[in-house]
Amino acid sequence: VHDLKGVYNCKHHPKFINGEKTEDELFYEFLKTFQPENDYDDKVTLDEFLNYYSGVSASIDNDAYFDLMMRNAFKL
Repeated sequence: VHDLKGVYNCKHHPKFINGEKTEDELFYEFLKTFQPENDYDDKVTLDEFLNYYSGVSASIDNDAYFDLMMRNAFKL
């Protein structure tokens, strides 16, 4: 979790921009997307990370947009 926190960037997230949520709230929401609802263990394995983003990638038609999204989300 600490590894991701150092690189995860929510500055472009609409709920951060409009003040509805803080960086920490958005970060922990993001972490929960990797875990089954009642099995949150405060860790994201490499397999969980890759499985999640393979699904995200499949839903985006444009590779350049996916690349931009990843760069913005992870300060790359």
